Amino acid sequence: MVRDFLCDRTTHVTLGNSSSSKRVTKGCPQGSISGPTLWNIIISDLIALPFNAPNLKIVVFADDIMVMMQGPSLPTIFKTLQTTLQTIEDWCKEHKLQISTDKSALMPMFTRNREEFKRHPIIVAWGIKIVSKMRYLGGMLDCKLDWCPHTQHLENKLLRIRNNRVRCSKATWGMSFHNLLTIYKYAILPAITYALEAWSISLSKRAKSKQQQMQRSFLIFITKAYKTVSHEALSAIAGIMPIEQPMQLYKDIRAISRGNPTNAVIN
Repeated sequence: MVRDFLCDRTTHVTLGNSSSSKRVTKGCPQGSISGPTLWNIIISDLIALPFNAPNLKIVVFADDIMVMMQGPSLPTIFKTLQTTLQTIEDWCKEHKLQISTDKSALMPMFTRNREEFKRHPIIVAWGIKIVSKMRYLGGMLDCKLDWCPHTQHLENKLLRIRNNRVRCSKATWGMSFHNLLTIYKYAILPAITYALEAWSISLSKRAKSKQQQMQRSFLIFITKAYKTVSHEALSAIAGIMPIEQPMQLYKDIRAISRGNPTNAVIN
């Protein structure tokens, strides 16, 4: 069944009065039910490869691959990097795959020698970008792990949602208070608490302040209050907990569901 599913496939493209077809010899049909399973079978070989690097870890989610490595010195890291990239490239050639260099990036963590990474022959030969932050699975990772770029990314994303809602609701017409409250609880709050277990551990004071500002802008919009109203009064009027409390509640619920210890008290 699998062989029949993958054999004798063609793709057709039609533009105006012209059409063209080509035989497809690799890849899975997009959106197929068995496609993820077949990809997991392929990618499992990459995870099982003997990289011979003790401080190396590979994280795979669908076709997004993250390679994390550490070492006592930069020469050690560069040597591990060269060996790892060559192993992955050989594996890709064997499986008729290709690494997307446009979507690939290298982020040195907790180092000031960023220029040394940019000038290194391995980085130049592969054409990998050196970045201080990168987006991975909906979150924004940064080289200092203070998560300020993540909160800034969230603010830009939620600001667009808020501005679109502002066009549909004013002080005397448009969406009601209860509708706006529902949007906040089931659309805005889940976006703020997304991947909370990862980034809430080392959140900086600036990032915490940014989160309060995000919540405050939505509370002013929901309650139609003046901008000079205090944050505590806005929370009381809207009946919404300050952002720190739902974040802690979310972490406790996730910890309990996974059987991890938590400081939550359940009567």
